[in-house]
Amino acid sequence: MPSCPLVKALGRASTLEPDLTSARDGLQATHAASGKAPPELARLQEKAGLLDKKHDRKARGLDKVLDGLSELTDDEVLAGQLQEARGETLGPLGLSVILTSYTDQAASAKLADARMSDATKQVFKDVTIGDKSVAKWVKDWQDIAKQLGDADAEKTAVETKLAAGATPAEALKARNTSIRVINAFLGMLALDAPDAATRARILGPLDAALAKVARRAKPAATDGAKGGEPEGGPTGTGTPSGTP
Repeated sequence: MPSCPLVKALGRASTLEPDLTSARDGLQATHAASGKAPPELARLQEKAGLLDKKHDRKARGLDKVLDGLSELTDDEVLAGQLQEARGETLGPLGLSVILTSYTDQAASAKLADARMSDATKQVFKDVTIGDKSVAKWVKDWQDIAKQLGDADAEKTAVETKLAAGATPAEALKARNTSIRVINAFLGMLALDAPDAATRARILGPLDAALAKVARRAKPAATDGAKGGEPEGGPTGTGTPSGTP
């Protein structure tokens, strides 16, 4: 946090001193809640990402195989059964299910058994692709979907624990508010145009916090943050070598 006497001496930027104090408190709270997050969450995010790719690949494979077999067979009854089985397996969304959340993908795969008719289950037992029946290929896909759901639930549990009672949406809102206040302060500081030494003394204490916010504003590829996307990090981070 900038030294109070230095900030108070600034004509424009000084008006934001109360907001800066709140921003500092918000940043400290967010950092305290998620300071342990990067290593553990990175591992879980990577795990879920790999499982999602495997799930999507198997879902696409099942969809293509069932559609292809229905085109290849000259048995119109079997062709119709295969198309029905195709819809029952992936559900009402069809292949678009792979665009839903990890949790929804896992839930859809789990419900496949209930969606499948007896006729579909029999066809899956009778038809063999490579060294497995279609039924076993479907079971492989469901197993991966379950692992994906479990990994996502574990990641969510860690995020909730690290948030120290705050929801992900609340933490995101606090971080974005801090970013806006700091950006406003930097803009006012530029208009006040202090000399390089004064600017360095004012911005120095903020540098570490700004760097942390900038890093946290770039989320890893995950299942999509509930409650909105983070805003960009504060502009003008770091202490420039010259006068603004």
